[in-house]
Amino acid sequence: MSVDAMASLYESVLTGLLDPSVLVRHKVQPMTPWFDAECRTTQRRVQAAERRFKRTYLETDRREWIAVS
Repeated sequence: MSVDAMASLYESVLTGLLDPSVLVRHKVQPMTPWFDAECRTTQRRVQAAERRFKRTYLETDRREWIAVS
């Protein structure tokens, strides 16, 4: 195989693998109407308490996690 043929083959394989014409669409969906800022804040507090408990395994952290949720 000649150098030109190998270069052409290399280019065609790379173009096939990295084809920029493939379009990936991400549909942005609106959040549910009931999940407002208050729900988001509560969710973040609960998740933070859970992470704290799973990091320390202290009974006080467990009780706080249960109390917030």
